[in-house]
Amino acid sequence: MVLVCSIDLADAIEQRLTAAAASGVTRYGTYRQNSAMMTCFTPSPTKSSHVHFVDGANGGYTLAARALKTAMM
Repeated sequence: MVLVCSIDLADAIEQRLTAAAASGVTRYGTYRQNSAMMTCFTPSPTKSSHVHFVDGANGGYTLAARALKTAMM
C-alpha cells in the first residue's frame, strides 16, 4: 500500500503496527520516502483499457518487503 500522509500520521500508523506485531496479530514491513512513481501499462494503443502501478520512487515495495523479511528472522 502506498500512503501519502503527514509524518505524525505515519508515526501513529507505525506505532499501531508495532503493537499489533508484538501481540502476534500481524507482520509488516514499511519504508518511508518522499516521492512516488506511477507506471501506466497500455496493452493496446487503440483501446482505453489500461492499468496503473504505483510504488515508491526509491524502492518502496521492495524495501518494505526486505524490512518484513528481516523482522521475521
